Amino acid sequence: MKFGYRGVAGRCRACAAFLILMGLALPWDWASADESPRAPFLESLAVYVGQGVDHNLLDLPRSILGGDIAWEASYFAGIGLSGTFGTFGEDIPSLGDNPLGKIRHGCEVVVAKHHGLQDNLEAGAAYLLRTPDAHLGWLRVNVAAGVGLSYAFDEPTYEDVATDDPEEYYRLLLLALFEFEW
Repeated sequence: MKFGYRGVAGRCRACAAFLILMGLALPWDWASADESPRAPFLESLAVYVGQGVDHNLLDLPRSILGGDIAWEASYFAGIGLSGTFGTFGEDIPSLGDNPLGKIRHGCEVVVAKHHGLQDNLEAGAAYLLRTPDAHLGWLRVNVAAGVGLSYAFDEPTYEDVATDDPEEYYRLLLLALFEFEW
């Protein structure tokens, strides 16, 4: 995988400061994640902004922590719509009191527009697992991970190529989502 996350703060510090202030101004009960399950696809809307990096996924955390990120001129912006089906404890009664029973599961659909080293529209869907909220004072946080498929509607010239034919780019790709929510 060649795409890493580069948030709005990396491109526009004033925009990031504005978004942070807006987030602090919202009532916390409304702005924070809710642990109760809701109808699928009605739970949250996310905005994604990213920039490509020339790193393997396993090398990316070390590069981020070391401040040695090889940014590339490939960018994307997109939206995601997600929902929770419930918790494992609700769906598998034997996990009810187990910590695994509190893990929420659901799915997310995303649409992204790439520009720079490639120019195409991409859509994907992933199955997500999300931890219960950890209460850190007034802040509630959770992490999520998901896996699914994405499809590029035009030739994705920035993505990995076929090993036997360097001129062939895959349109159907693995979609891996990693989220930190507060």
